[in-house]
Amino acid sequence: MTLKNIFKSLKVPFVWYTFSSIVVSLLFLYYWNYASVGVGSGAAGFVYYLLSCISLAVGFTLPTFLIPALLRLFGLQKVANALQVVLTGFLFVLVTINGFVYAQYKLHINSMVLTMIMKAGGDIFVFDIMLYLRTAVGLLFAFVLAYGLLKLAEWAERKERKVLKPILFSFLFALLGANLFHIYAKANMLPACRLNVLLPYFYPLSANKLMTNLGLSTVKDDAVKNVSHGSALNYPKSLIVADSAKATRQNVLMIAVDTWNYRAFTRECVPNITKLADSSCVFTNHLSGSEGTRGGVFGLFTGLVPSYYDDFLYSGQQPLLIEQFLNDGYNTKVLASASLEYPEFANILFAKIPNLRISTPGQLSYDRDCRITNDFLQSLDTLAAAKDPFFAFLFYDMAHSPQMPWQFTERFTPSWRYADYMKLGPDFDPTPYWNLYRNALFQVDSLVGLVLNRLEEKGLMDNTVVVVTSDHSQEFNDNKKNYWGHGSNFSNAQIHVPFVLYQPKKQPKVVNYRTNHYDLVPTLMHDVLGVTNPTSDYSFGRLLSDSTDRGWHIAADYYGFAFVLPDGTIVQKNMSGDMMIYDAHMNELPDYPLNFEEMNRQLLYMNSFYK
Repeated sequence: MTLKNIFKSLKVPFVWYTFSSIVVSLLFLYYWNYASVGVGSGAAGFVYYLLSCISLAVGFTLPTFLIPALLRLFGLQKVANALQVVLTGFLFVLVTINGFVYAQYKLHINSMVLTMIMKAGGDIFVFDIMLYLRTAVGLLFAFVLAYGLLKLAEWAERKERKVLKPILFSFLFALLGANLFHIYAKANMLPACRLNVLLPYFYPLSANKLMTNLGLSTVKDDAVKNVSHGSALNYPKSLIVADSAKATRQNVLMIAVDTWNYRAFTRECVPNITKLADSSCVFTNHLSGSEGTRGGVFGLFTGLVPSYYDDFLYSGQQPLLIEQFLNDGYNTKVLASASLEYPEFANILFAKIPNLRISTPGQLSYDRDCRITNDFLQSLDTLAAAKDPFFAFLFYDMAHSPQMPWQFTERFTPSWRYADYMKLGPDFDPTPYWNLYRNALFQVDSLVGLVLNRLEEKGLMDNTVVVVTSDHSQEFNDNKKNYWGHGSNFSNAQIHVPFVLYQPKKQPKVVNYRTNHYDLVPTLMHDVLGVTNPTSDYSFGRLLSDSTDRGWHIAADYYGFAFVLPDGTIVQKNMSGDMMIYDAHMNELPDYPLNFEEMNRQLLYMNSFYK
């Protein structure tokens, strides 16, 4: 078969493929009705979404043309046509079903959803005779439609309708338009970016750094502006009500030590913090909402699962805790060693904080940690003298970027002077790295000690709630699976963190029941600010004093989420959509008897703060 004959034999199937892509685009376009994320994105957002639907549909439909094309090369025209009808019909059905799955779970079809249907469909979904009939009719319609598109393509070819070039031009325009629009929208945090979640496995291009260098990004200049663009959030679920008679109006100081492994919560390593713990409530089984900074800090300040991060980012929604502090007249001070520009905390957490400093000068993390400590100590005179109470947040970074300044002698030896990550591996002895990390924590603790001592000197400990915790943990091959650092799994090695809560005039105690970062917001809202709403109105957490079983813990990161069960089992959904089940030490459990009915409830619960 000559090349000319090959192109001729593929012309009608290719036109057929383009028509099928248009149908899939329309099905994707209908997803607009499944969520309210389009609110506030305006006409530009709708145009972007339309282009995205076409762009994604072209890729999704391509296999329905390419696979049968191989058969056509061998002259099997009828078999190829039949296969293309079947593949196209199934694609129509799959895209339709995916829309219904997203409408219920805010998830696209993945192995987790498929496993639920296959293993527990009867317990979760009601399959009556009418559903089977509707499904059969839907399948029949999809295959008839696919066959009809074939006949339409043949008719267009016979009538020599010049449809191919305009359609291809439209597809190319959609592909380029969607990605170029997203590059600009992402760099400027426009609300249209929220629409990406409506489409399955859609990852358009981003170029934030390039846009900034070209002067086409306004994020840095507008990072602390609070501009609401509408929201898909139902947060809070009810109007927040506070009883001033129940509000203590105490000062609140939150101290977060980035990347703090619970095993390093010892008197030898952090003597000043453990001294505070002696007069505080210490939670020994406390879990972060993520194994990364972005999700860990987000969960700490919002009380929500980090999967809501982008909704805050693009909607202008601010944490209720911060808004309540400001509404009650609190003075505020937020000082972070690392930049608040990325992750975008300046925008999604602290946009309303007056005179927010986005970055802290300093060559090393220790230099920056010293700077935020000194700056806070200098501001403490003003905060203490003010009529109104204060809320302050200090975020230390040295343990996250451990490098010992030359003037310090190691407390723990043998120790690296800096983290030599190239040496890490499955058989590497973590001792020098672990000791470097502990030496860094010791230096951070010395700075925290300066803050605590100054509070004591000024008599502020009698009226200040102090929280000391971390955004996430840091693993040193704890599970013997060659995991180092953080952001790679949801085991205790990466999400179990220290949590110390000092409340004036409260008896110190050690709490062993499981708590999590989502519990802090309800506790401060209730105990300090006098909020009377049920905690479920604005958080996934409970009061830290609530000892009832919290059941499945939900954690999330950039790429997926996980349920951490009370027995330590980890049910993880990855970016690829795969569902993996591990024990507490990251050993795979292919035969684990998972309760799919409970998982269904948890999936619905996880999306309970959407409209």
